[in-house]
Amino acid sequence: MWYAFNSKLGPKGAMGMSKDKSLLSAEELRRHAEERLQERTAEPHPPRTDEEVQRLVHELEVHQIELEMQNEELLQARDEVERTLELNQKKGEAEALARRTVGEAETLARRTVGEAEPLALQLVEDAVAEALLKADEMTEPPHKKEALARLTVGEAETLARRTVGEAEALALQLMEDEVAEALLKVENLTEPPHKKEVLARLTVGDAETLALQRVKEAAEMARLKVAKAAEVAHLTVLASFRKKQLEEINRSLEVRIVKDVEELRQKDQMLILQDRLSVMGEMINNIAHQWNQPLNNLGLLVQGLPLLYDYGELSRDCLKENTEKSMKLIRHMSQTINDFRNLFKIDKEVITFDVNQVITRTLSLVEKTFEDQKIAIAFQPECTPTATGFPNEYSQVLLNILLNARDALVEHKVDDALISIHSFEAGGKSVVTVTDNAGGIAEEIIDKLFDAYFTTKGPDKGTGIGLFMSNTIIEKSMSGRLTVRNVGSGAEFRIEI
Repeated sequence: MWYAFNSKLGPKGAMGMSKDKSLLSAEELRRHAEERLQERTAEPHPPRTDEEVQRLVHELEVHQIELEMQNEELLQARDEVERTLELNQKKGEAEALARRTVGEAETLARRTVGEAEPLALQLVEDAVAEALLKADEMTEPPHKKEALARLTVGEAETLARRTVGEAEALALQLMEDEVAEALLKVENLTEPPHKKEVLARLTVGDAETLALQRVKEAAEMARLKVAKAAEVAHLTVLASFRKKQLEEINRSLEVRIVKDVEELRQKDQMLILQDRLSVMGEMINNIAHQWNQPLNNLGLLVQGLPLLYDYGELSRDCLKENTEKSMKLIRHMSQTINDFRNLFKIDKEVITFDVNQVITRTLSLVEKTFEDQKIAIAFQPECTPTATGFPNEYSQVLLNILLNARDALVEHKVDDALISIHSFEAGGKSVVTVTDNAGGIAEEIIDKLFDAYFTTKGPDKGTGIGLFMSNTIIEKSMSGRLTVRNVGSGAEFRIEI
């Protein structure tokens, strides 16, 4: 009925007011209605019958009652709107209060967990230091020390996790208390229970969920940090023990290496001494061979003196001649001894020496034995080269090469055995080559010839140290070069200084 009546009232609506105006009171509504009625009665109307007048009066009375009822409903609607606005305002205040309360609770909870985190990490760190200190003080085997250290760190990790767990529980309890307080403040609103519940859940629910999630994430992060710290602690303990074990192993290895090096040094010294004694034996044998003829000649001269005297032929001139011959033989024998002694005399200073003189002196020590073994030596100097270094050691190198060439020639029973020696200069260096005709050196061993302890003569005939020493003398003591190669029907050793 109201909507039908409203359609007859014109563009301003049932009460003649715009939508943004307040509701009219009963007196104002009656005044506006009378004004509009006067406007309509001013217009001419045809006369109405009594029946029409009564019907219009009845209709007006009905519409009046409808208007009064509708006005009451509008007033109730206005009151409802005003209460809703007031409720929304209180809801905003409650929501702000609840969110602020939950935010403060979250901050406090996160601070609680945050304070527990460094404490837990410090517990783990202190446990590592304590474990390592105790391990250093213990007189137990390393594996027991490591086990104790791991146990100490494990206990610290458990305590640290418990500390973080307690902090999380405390933080969550603080959250629950603060949220309960926020809910209580919301429930104190003067609204029906079902509205308070809905309002409280809408106000605090989201903030509570988010805050709890953040606190749990902070606690989980603290747990992860403690786990990481514990893992690092275990690795630190393990690394510490492994480092100590490595140090012990290194010390043990150092002792063993020093011992082994000393044993090798002594062995090398023995081999060098053995090789030197072997060479000395060769030289003594050579001297014996060289002295045989001079001694025989000297003996004949001495034995001939009495005969000359008996036959009256021992004149002063004869005595002088025999004396000169004897002294010549004695000087030759003395020179042989001096050459032998100088050969094994250690050079103390680097000097520049005549290479040809050293070769000649060395050959004088072996030429007699080589002749007895039917080995010819051809020395062909092309110039007078000089070298800077140690002449006696250079002579030992030549002697080792000559003796190796002799052994190869004897072993292969070479007819017309020959050792050729050439001396010359090339590229500003003195060069000496020693070549034999013993058939050369097998290709599979030629690169090993200067290795220590390498020999093809067998353990009862060679030490394998002679050519190694020769290479060391030339390359390290004199900064030169000693090489070998096969040429023609034999091997060629080349010395460059």
